[in-house]
Amino acid sequence: MPKQKHILTSIFRQSVILLVFLQIVGQMYALFSLIDGRVDVTTKIKEQYDSNIGSSPTDPISDRILTIRPGAKYLRDAGRMVLNVDVGMEVGRFDEDQRLNYENPQGTVGLSYPNQGESKWQISLNSNYTEASSPNPIIGERISSETFTTLGNLRYSILPIYGIGINFVRSTIQSNISPSGSRLSDLDQDTMGALFFYKYSDMLEFTLNYRFRDNQIIGNPVDVFSLGDAAKMSGQDETFSVGASGQLTSLLTGGIDFGGQRRRLNGSDEDLYGLFTSTNLTWQIRPDITSLALSVSADTTPTPTNDSIKSLTSSLNLNHTFSPFFSGTAGISYGDTDFTNTPSSGPDSVARQDTTCGASLGFTYNFNEYFTSEFLGAHTWTNTNSGSGYKRTLIELGVNLKL
Repeated sequence: MPKQKHILTSIFRQSVILLVFLQIVGQMYALFSLIDGRVDVTTKIKEQYDSNIGSSPTDPISDRILTIRPGAKYLRDAGRMVLNVDVGMEVGRFDEDQRLNYENPQGTVGLSYPNQGESKWQISLNSNYTEASSPNPIIGERISSETFTTLGNLRYSILPIYGIGINFVRSTIQSNISPSGSRLSDLDQDTMGALFFYKYSDMLEFTLNYRFRDNQIIGNPVDVFSLGDAAKMSGQDETFSVGASGQLTSLLTGGIDFGGQRRRLNGSDEDLYGLFTSTNLTWQIRPDITSLALSVSADTTPTPTNDSIKSLTSSLNLNHTFSPFFSGTAGISYGDTDFTNTPSSGPDSVARQDTTCGASLGFTYNFNEYFTSEFLGAHTWTNTNSGSGYKRTLIELGVNLKL
């Protein structure tokens, strides 16, 4: 009985939060209408069963999680400039381990030019702040993180068929182990990119791309080993690639970006080389009814556990529309992660390597444009040369509301 009472109390509290938020946003409609904008109030409610909330290989703990994310989206696309704002608060409540409960604010602001008409210039600027609670398979613990990202893009058409572009990204990530609050290393990334593009047609574009990225890991100041490993795994990487995006064939759309990467780590006298790709393709097997989506990514990234990892991830999803209201998706995924500074078993052992596989099945039912329900079932399993792998099963049932 006490457990049931706790669940009802939790649901009641989140309902009150949701109603207060909707009341506040409702009062803002008049203000937004004065500046020719459109505001949508959105709410996502999800009940989730997680068989391994921390992705632990040795001590899997299951729990049920209720999440409610009230939010508001504001769009102003009058004139030459587009302003897009999305703010919200994700509230999560665990049935068993209430120490993991969270309230995570999230927000995005974006500007783009031009909105309409022809221009040689294309400019966009976006800023994003996100707090998140998620399992970390590297350490087998659940972590809370704060991410702040600013990115900008500038393209200039020298002639209607070709031009140049530059882009930049600045991101900072701070992470803590939940619920102990132990601080992991901070991550700072500064990225600069340049490209040359050629418009083969109105539907297809080819690019030559260069990316330089400075990766700085800031270790825990109270841990001398953390400081040393963080400095050793900090460094820079460069990527050269060629790409194509748009309507590749009559039934194939998306983008391909493929090339090579060079890493320079502070703790290594030799450069490290690897494959780079960012590919997302959609094949319309039966237009507007059945499609097959392929995603492949190969890149390197610093981690809050003082390492620089090289990862290859891929997924294949089959999407089918049964009716104007009902659709489904089935997917499989595969990933391979190579560590640089993390040994598999102890000093002088080979580096750790993880292989992850997954399968998922989901359904969506659209009652109308304001009310959508979703179901998702997914299973993930990982093999590693560093002890035991982990297994994780997720079952989610949610609704999306728009006012």
